[in-house]
Amino acid sequence: FMKGDTQCMKRDSCELFGQHLFAKGGRMLIITEGMDDAIAVQRAYAEKYKGKRYPVVSLFNSNGEAQVINNLDWVNSFEQIILWADKDEAGIKVMDNIAKLLDPGKVKLADSGEYKDANDVLINKGIQEVTNTIWNAVAYSPAGFVKGESIWERFKERKNVAVLPYPEC
Repeated sequence: FMKGDTQCMKRDSCELFGQHLFAKGGRMLIITEGMDDAIAVQRAYAEKYKGKRYPVVSLFNSNGEAQVINNLDWVNSFEQIILWADKDEAGIKVMDNIAKLLDPGKVKLADSGEYKDANDVLINKGIQEVTNTIWNAVAYSPAGFVKGESIWERFKERKNVAVLPYPEC
């Protein structure tokens, strides 16, 4: 049973699923690929944090870049944006495209591990694993870009290299 504008899901001008529940701005926004995933994350948060609601929204399908583009000001108003894709080619592609649209340095990617999506994690591993997945999300970095932290780690792990002195002048 659906109530309201059911054709919205077919239009690119539609808000994200659940967007109307949250004001613009805040510390963290989670975007999932499916409505059931958004509900699963919201349920995990509500049970873990005594009924509090946190901004969790969803794309209506794996072609949801247009929904984010049409709501870009609202999405970018959050300090941190966590993208939780389904573990399939379409899900990974859409979240990668969305990550490229958002303000640099804000985006993190959640990894479902061996499970398909957030709902699957909730069903199989429980509330704690859903929240752990969110807190363990890794910063998005476009292919080919290396952050300073990883360069420093590589520098510390390098092998000893023989150094030849400059010849005397």
